[in-house]
Amino acid sequence: MESLLAEGWPEAWVEAWAQAEAESVLKILQYRGVAVSDEVRERVMACRDEATLDRWLFRAPYVSSAEELFDLDADGERSEERAAESAGGVDGESDLRKRGA
Repeated sequence: MESLLAEGWPEAWVEAWAQAEAESVLKILQYRGVAVSDEVRERVMACRDEATLDRWLFRAPYVSSAEELFDLDADGERSEERAAESAGGVDGESDLRKRGA
């Protein structure tokens, strides 16, 4: 939100944008039939970070559970896969390649 405010957007517009972005994330999940717990709904609706909302909006069409919105790093890799890869893995292969994905 800070970047939008820095660009001169009125605070009420920025708040409305953030709310609409959060609602869009939830609507995509709902449309796809992905169950959304009250905890996930509250977390999404409370978020006011522009980059986080954008990331969740881009992820929503692809996750199989609502919680996966929060499990992925900014570049879309699962954090546990990134940790295994940075720990050396087998011959530097990612977990995805090892699983044949």
